[in-house]
Amino acid sequence: AVAPGAVETPLLQAGLADPRYGQAIRDFVAPIPRRARPDEVAAMIVYLMGPDAGYIHGAQFLVDGGIDAAARPTVF
Repeated sequence: AVAPGAVETPLLQAGLADPRYGQAIRDFVAPIPRRARPDEVAAMIVYLMGPDAGYIHGAQFLVDGGIDAAARPTVF
């Protein structure tokens, strides 16, 4: 599965323009301080559909600018 974070799309732009949620969306910044471009998410999908990914099975790929890694606990 591919799990994207915030991606520069019309849906995100609508959220940013929303008076209720726009500021919260702007304030939630990934460790890589920008939002993904659609082609960056597509590149992961293209790779996973290609011959070099033939042995990948049952994995989740986070294309989120480091949000999951920053939020993940370091002690279990």
